[in-house]
Amino acid sequence: MVIRTLQINGLTTNVPVVIANSIIKRTLGLMGEKNGDYALLIPHCPSVHTWFMRYAIDVICLNEDYRVMRTIAGCKPWRIILPSKGTRHILEIPSGYFHGHLIQKGDILNFN
Repeated sequence: MVIRTLQINGLTTNVPVVIANSIIKRTLGLMGEKNGDYALLIPHCPSVHTWFMRYAIDVICLNEDYRVMRTIAGCKPWRIILPSKGTRHILEIPSGYFHGHLIQKGDILNFN
């Protein structure tokens, strides 16, 4: 499991980000997790679902340069987020986080 730190427009946050770099982690995502202790970056993934989730998440759709293309706040369990134009990666993050950090369309995210 690869763990990185989220940067928003060059500013470092205290959010650990797990990179879903295995088929198992990509398939399971945050399913089965009891709480939102970390964010999950799913590379090369234009859509996600929240089936079997135990809590709501915020979904951030990123382009190939990790620029925010779309944000979906408070996505409840048992939902599907369909692909949107330009989305290449998905960041799943505990619900409410991106409002507190003002993540918005056009921001550039880095994972160091």
